[in-house]
Amino acid sequence: MPHRSSAAGADAPPTRVSRGSISAEMIVEGAFELAGRDGVDGLSMPKLARHLSIGVTSIYWYFKSKDELLDALTAEALIRFYAQLPTFEELPWDERLREHFRAFRRVFREDDVLCDLILLRSGHFEGNSLAVWWPRFESILVQLQDAGFSSRAAADAYFVLSVYVRGAVVVERVMTPADHPRPSTTYQRTSRLDRDAYPLTYQAALEHSFTGVADEEFERGLDLTIKGLRDSVADQD
Repeated sequence: MPHRSSAAGADAPPTRVSRGSISAEMIVEGAFELAGRDGVDGLSMPKLARHLSIGVTSIYWYFKSKDELLDALTAEALIRFYAQLPTFEELPWDERLREHFRAFRRVFREDDVLCDLILLRSGHFEGNSLAVWWPRFESILVQLQDAGFSSRAAADAYFVLSVYVRGAVVVERVMTPADHPRPSTTYQRTSRLDRDAYPLTYQAALEHSFTGVADEEFERGLDLTIKGLRDSVADQD
């Protein structure tokens, strides 16, 4: 999945922007642009300063470290992410969860920067990021409790689906170089496989991508997980 490019012209050197005309919001927006071009791992304070045509010290007036900047970026990423998720409040709880996590996956597959900031840094959420995430998480738990889940089962349901979808997105991201298509073909999976020696493996190769995260495989996993949640809440009745 290639990073979105926002390359600027490379003719004359840019005019330096004065410190008084910059803001934290402008720095965060510039960091998003740079991450879209070079990836989150390629983000650095000096590169960001050049991208914004400011001195590095101007950034440090607003963000005392790269970690502090990444926290602000992650909080903004969460805002952008949740803005793209419909609520699906009109649906029954199981279909609402299905559509929520389908949209969850779609947004991350379409935006590498959001994927990197939210999924690959999810263990590093700090103050700003958590302030965005907690209210959304709470609202999902309330919805599930209203549907009959206990408080513990509601949290379990969310985490099971969240980990499944996040894992699927990250595996697909890691296994898919930017210059290659997502899935391998059936021929590629079976051309060197001895059908007589490994008949079950051969059949599996015909029916699966072997990444485990192709669209049909993702949907089957989602079906199985939601069915398990239905059975679980039924057992509580």
